[in-house]
Amino acid sequence: MLTGTARTGFGSRIGGHARRGGGRMRKEHQRHCLVAMTDEYRSSKTCVLCLSQAQLIRGCRIVNGPIRTFRLNGSVECVDPQCLSFKVGYTIKARDTHSAATIASRYIELALARLPDPSAFP
Repeated sequence: MLTGTARTGFGSRIGGHARRGGGRMRKEHQRHCLVAMTDEYRSSKTCVLCLSQAQLIRGCRIVNGPIRTFRLNGSVECVDPQCLSFKVGYTIKARDTHSAATIASRYIELALARLPDPSAFP
């Protein structure tokens, strides 16, 4: 299970004391599965496939005559024309599942970066 480091105070200090938080949830989950923490910075704003910036979807609605645009906060879309999802036509993704996939890919990237170089072993 991957969790983000948001609101845990990971790596921060306030008033000379270490800030703590989020430990109880991790301890309860550790009884049943492996728990790893990763940075979730801009995870809902980054496309999983091309790593470019994704944006909130805009919708249109008629309000008292004129057509107004508004943001749909539950979904994101990648607008990069070079992205594979843009080429296929699958640009709209649910924000929660999209950010969960981004957090998982970031953790895999960090885990692979920490592996030793296989060419160093005979």
